[in-house]
Amino acid sequence: LKSLVGKLEAGTRVVLTNEKFNGIKATVKFVGPLDNTAGGIGVELDEEKGSHSGEYKGKSYFSCKPNHGAFIKSGHVTLLDGTPVEEHYFPSADTKKEKEPALKKEPSKAEATKK
Repeated sequence: LKSLVGKLEAGTRVVLTNEKFNGIKATVKFVGPLDNTAGGIGVELDEEKGSHSGEYKGKSYFSCKPNHGAFIKSGHVTLLDGTPVEEHYFPSADTKKEKEPALKKEPSKAEATKK
């Protein structure tokens, strides 16, 4: 199954399948990493069962009605047609930085003459 996370965008309608929100319909508002965490999908729930209005650790990622916001892992989201959204890894802010390529160490003159 090809990952659909890259195809999710603000406005996509979904059904949640996790324990807390099972069967609740929602609208995708955000997809991506959250403040040094693996990340997830920010949704506005159709029902007032959320715990925020788009904030995570004091930072606003999207806006919605009060108590309608939730962040969900991609494996707990299904499109309205029943297509599951595959688990997807969102790199944290710490892992986004590309590591410097290792520099090839030139042998010292002493090492070069030993060969």
